Amino acid sequence: MGERRVARPASLRNERGETTALVRAQPAPQGSAADALGRQRRRAAALPRDPYGPSACTDCGDITAPTPLVLRWPTAARRKETKPRALLKGVSEPTPLRITELVLVTRRNFIHGADASGAVSRTRGNLSEVPRLYALILSGGAGTSLWPLSRKALPKQFLPLGGERSMLQDTVDRIAEVIPTERIFAVAPPEHRALIHEQLPELRADHVVVEPYPRGNAAAIGLAMAALHAFDPEAVVAVLPSDHLIEKRAAFREVLLAATAAAERGDLVTLGITPERADTGFGYIEAGERIDLPSRLPVFSVKRFIEKPKREAAEKMIAAGGHYWNAGMFVWRVTDVIEAYRAHLPNTAKAIDALGEAVGSPRYESVLAEVWEETDRTTIDYGVLEKAQNVAVVPAEIGWQDVGSWARLAAIVADTENWSTDGHVAVGAGGNYAWAPGKTVAFVGVEDLIVVDTPDALLITSKERSEEVKDVVDRLRREEREDLL
Repeated sequence: MGERRVARPASLRNERGETTALVRAQPAPQGSAADALGRQRRRAAALPRDPYGPSACTDCGDITAPTPLVLRWPTAARRKETKPRALLKGVSEPTPLRITELVLVTRRNFIHGADASGAVSRTRGNLSEVPRLYALILSGGAGTSLWPLSRKALPKQFLPLGGERSMLQDTVDRIAEVIPTERIFAVAPPEHRALIHEQLPELRADHVVVEPYPRGNAAAIGLAMAALHAFDPEAVVAVLPSDHLIEKRAAFREVLLAATAAAERGDLVTLGITPERADTGFGYIEAGERIDLPSRLPVFSVKRFIEKPKREAAEKMIAAGGHYWNAGMFVWRVTDVIEAYRAHLPNTAKAIDALGEAVGSPRYESVLAEVWEETDRTTIDYGVLEKAQNVAVVPAEIGWQDVGSWARLAAIVADTENWSTDGHVAVGAGGNYAWAPGKTVAFVGVEDLIVVDTPDALLITSKERSEEVKDVVDRLRREEREDLL
C-alpha cells in the first residue's frame, strides 16, 4: 500500500451523518490463525468510542497515512457497537486486514486513535489536542486589587503569584495539552502587548489583539472574535481570564472537552465552579435541565444568572444545590457568539463585521479607531449571556481560585499559620500574610493581617477589609499620583 498525504481528516465527514475512519492497515494472511487474530483485532479496533473523551483526541493537522481503508457506520448506531463494513478503494468486498492503527473522525470533528487491540494509543504525538478548539486569553485589567505589588506597568496577571511562572504563563501552560500555541490568541490593551510577547515569545504577533482602550469585556471579546472568525470561521473558542489559578489541570481539560461538545451543538457555554461556601464575592449561575450529550461530564441549560448576592441569598442557593459560581470562562463557536452579538449588542456586532472585513489589510487600524467608540460598553455576561436562550453550563470541580484580593491570595498560598515570602518570626500571632522579599517579618500579638512591602509603598490591612485596597488606588488616581499607580 502506498503512502499519501491526507490534508484534513475533517473533509472525510459526509452529509449522511456517518462517521469515517482512517486506518493504517496491512493485508492479513488468509485462512490461518493470523487471519482469525486479524479479525479479532479488527473487531476490537472498530468499536465506537466516546467522541468527547479527553484521553484520545488529536490535532486535525496533516496526517501521513496509507491509501486509506474507510470504515463507515451510521452515527446513530455508533454507541450500539454496530460492526462497520470495511471498504477499500478498488475492492468491492470486505477484505481481511491486520489493523495497526485506527484514527476515528466523528462528524463533530474530533479524532481518536486506537491501536490494533482497540486500546487508546498515545504514540503519534500529542493525542489530546482537540481540532478546531482555540483559546482566547483575556489579558486586560490593571489588577488594582493587589496594589501595591500589581501596578499599571506590571499588573497581577504578569506576576508569579502562584509559583515560578506568571499567571498568564500558567494559563497557557494548563491548556497546552489540548490547544497548541498556533491556536492561542490574546486580547489586551496596548501597554500589555510587549509584556505578552516577553512572557509568551512563542505566541504569534498577529495573535495578540489590541483593544485601543477599555470599553468592557463584551467589546474586547467581540474584537477578538472578529480576528478569530477571519482566521478560522469554524473555530470553537475557549475564553479564559489570565488571572485565575487552577489546581486540578486534568479535571479542567476534561471540563473543556465537555464544554466543547456543547458548543459544537450551538450552545454558548459557561464553566460553573462548584461552590465551596456561600461566597458573596461571586456571581452565581442557576442550572436548569440536563442536556443530552455524549460527554463524560454533565452539561445543563442555564436557568438564570444571579449578580453577587447577599449572604442569606448565597446560603439558600448553596443549600438548594444546582447553583455555581460564575468564573467568567466560556466556550462557544465563533459564528454562534457573533450571532448573539447581533441579537443583543447590535452596535458591537456592526463593529465586529467591519473589523472582520479589514483584518489583515492596511485599513484595519483606521477601521478599529472608527468603530471602537461605537461598541457597547458592557460585560459579555450582562450584554449577551443573560439575554440569550442557548446558554449552557458545565459544572467544574477544578480547584479554581480567583486572585481577586490579598486575602484570597493568602488563602491560596499560605500553608502555615503565618506566611511570608522570606521567613518570619511569630509571637502570639496567627493568620498573618506578608509579601516582603528579602526581609524577615516579625508578627507580635497580631492576627489576620496583610502586609505588602514594595520599594515605594507599604500596605497594611486586615484580611477582612483587603478588598478596599481598590479605594486606595482610586484615591491615588484622583490625587494624580501616577508614580504609585
